[in-house]
Order: sequence, then C-alpha cells, then structure tokens
Amino acid sequence: VKHLTFADNAIGSVEAPLIFQGLPPFLETLNLEDCSLGTQEAVGAFAAAVREGKLASVRTLKLSEASEGSESVQTLASAFEAAKPLKVENLTLKVNTRCLLCSLLKKEVFPVFAESG
Repeated sequence: VKHLTFADNAIGSVEAPLIFQGLPPFLETLNLEDCSLGTQEAVGAFAAAVREGKLASVRTLKLSEASEGSESVQTLASAFEAAKPLKVENLTLKVNTRCLLCSLLKKEVFPVFAESG
C-alpha cells in the first residue's frame, strides 16, 4: 500500500492509536484531509507515529481538518521537529494563525520547501 485516504471523520480517539501505529512502510500519500482528529488523544497518536518514523517515506500529507486548533498545531510541530527531516513535498494544512504556520514550516523539518523557495 502506497496511498491511504480516510473518509470523513473515520478516525477518532479510539481508532487513532491503532491506525497510526499500523501505517504501512513505504507509504507515499497519507490523506487525512476530511478527518477531524477532534481530540488531543487522536492528534497525540498521530504525532507519536510521526516521531517514531511511521511517516518517513510520505511525500504527500493532507491534514486540513486534522490540523485545526493551536494546541493540535503545536503538537504536530513538535512531532515534525523530532522526526526531521521529513520527505514531504506536498503538505495541506488548515492553520488560522501565521505564527503557528511558521512553527511548522521550518527548513530543517521540511527541506524540500526551503529548496523551492
């Protein structure tokens, strides 16, 4: 499996740890665009998977609804920082505050973004 897309709100706090720990190796696309992870537990499970290298081969990451809220963004930012550098080339986020976006998009974390700038 190289591409995974989850349906609207298919992942909740109960499912998140199981799904994110079981992500297949060599995953290239992870689409959580319509999945509001909703709880800090679900976001935390995703962040743990990031820190553990489960997204090491992901090139396209869609987190629109999953990345709402400043606490969620901070949790994701620290996970991305711990897992740097990531190979993500296409990133979709929903972030309402520019400062939060800056905390996510560091060139050490996403080197491909620095190269394209």
